[in-house]
Amino acid sequence: GTAVQLTFGLPDITLNYFDTIAVYPEKYFSHTNQQYHKGEVNPGHKTILLSWHHFVEGLANPNDGINLGLHEMAHALKLENVIYNQEFDFFNPADYEKWQQLARVEMAKITHGQTSIFRPYAATNEDEFFAVSIEVYFEQPRKMYNYNSELYKTISNLLHQDVLQLYE
Repeated sequence: GTAVQLTFGLPDITLNYFDTIAVYPEKYFSHTNQQYHKGEVNPGHKTILLSWHHFVEGLANPNDGINLGLHEMAHALKLENVIYNQEFDFFNPADYEKWQQLARVEMAKITHGQTSIFRPYAATNEDEFFAVSIEVYFEQPRKMYNYNSELYKTISNLLHQDVLQLYE
């Protein structure tokens, strides 16, 4: 469901590169980095992994800006765009470059302790910022628009959908 929500404006994108979605009851041990995870996307194994408990928890509050399903599907979408396959290279390059510029500014704000609507984890790297910004885009669209309309519009352009148009 969250994959469809994310790709609704990209009807030809089905995350075709990924063969498997593995669902664990709780956090699971990842051999990739020897830590417990709530979710991850493993392009080497063409797999998306999720903790069911945390997936449901993310759906329970649709307005808190935290949604494991959207987060992991955002990682998969970003990878789908760069991994050569039948679906790759679908983000408009100018929009993606603009998103990267805006992301760098926002990540710097978070790193330097300035006020942001994004949780600190978003400043980990560009991939995590993308995933967290997607969570906020879908769960707190008005808040994101009011905070940074340029970032909101850029994500809308990348996804070919405007959630404010759907909800308001």
